[in-house]
Amino acid sequence: MLIAGWIGVVPLLSVIDGSPDLPTKVFYNAHTKESLIYEEKFYYWNSRDNFQSHCQVGRFKDEEILASLPEDFSGLQVLIGGPQVMADHWLKLLKEKGLPAGLIYYEEFDW
Repeated sequence: MLIAGWIGVVPLLSVIDGSPDLPTKVFYNAHTKESLIYEEKFYYWNSRDNFQSHCQVGRFKDEEILASLPEDFSGLQVLIGGPQVMADHWLKLLKEKGLPAGLIYYEEFDW
């Protein structure tokens, strides 16, 4: 699972491109429609059977992302890219839900 905020999606794009056989779910948000970059890539990737993206303006509700986690965290790794404040929120919340810290990776990427 990938969680990206605004420009923080950039370092995650190579993960998606380089792992076409890996089941992938992406939650990507930005403050404005114009800030959602690489929409054509997401359109293309969504044609894969094992790829699902959720791109939107504004923040995702915690429940939207948490509901997509497998109950036993089987095969799950979470990659987060974006501003520090966004990452702090998700790191804390995912750990509170029981996801081991070793399954969460964060790449700070912000202006």
